[in-house]
Amino acid sequence: MVRRVLSAPIDLVTIAFANTALLRHQHRLLSTYVARPFVWIVADNSPTRESASAVRSLCEELGAVYWPIPHNPYTAISPSHSHGFALNLSWRCVLRRRRSTVIGFLDHDIFPIEAFDPRAVLANQPVWGRLQRRGDHWYIWPGLFLARTDYARARGLDFLPGFGVDTGGRNEVLVLRDLDPESLVLPMTIREQVRGDGTVNESDYIERIGGWAHTINGSNWFKVPSKDAAIEALLSKY
Repeated sequence: MVRRVLSAPIDLVTIAFANTALLRHQHRLLSTYVARPFVWIVADNSPTRESASAVRSLCEELGAVYWPIPHNPYTAISPSHSHGFALNLSWRCVLRRRRSTVIGFLDHDIFPIEAFDPRAVLANQPVWGRLQRRGDHWYIWPGLFLARTDYARARGLDFLPGFGVDTGGRNEVLVLRDLDPESLVLPMTIREQVRGDGTVNESDYIERIGGWAHTINGSNWFKVPSKDAAIEALLSKY
């Protein structure tokens, strides 16, 4: 069981989805830039046995903690709900039961590219990550979402989409209801064009979120021209 893995002050969980190349880069960059000690857990939401087997083999090679998501009823129905379901199980079945003081949720296509200390960004506030706004709603995007564990336990977490909000939006009511986004110290997000003519967000751009790079559409759920070469060129610099 994952909860029996050696404890550390920081638990980081990545929701994997059938892309071992991104996971290999993420492992290398987390190991390079994130302050230790931390435990990296790969929660595998891959849709096929073949892709799940590849992710598991990579985790064994890297010495990473592998945890397969049980049957996901949303996989063939809704990417947002599938991702939210995987996040919820990772919280309820794994992170909530462990002893870390800081938890972090990561997409598999986001990478630290400069020194980062999860405990430092949470020293004076209970949550940290990329601010997401939808109309009058605000929440922390679950692709880069850190929280103090005691705060998350007290409030509960629910990453399923809600009315008018995408994955993670329900946390506005559960976790963030007493917080003012203007009072939180959160990273800036800057889009950077890496290929194409700039007309297709999912294929032509990456995002720089503070000291992190988000390559967007890492699971290829949105069928657009590949930017794999641009991603390799970017990440190989770090």
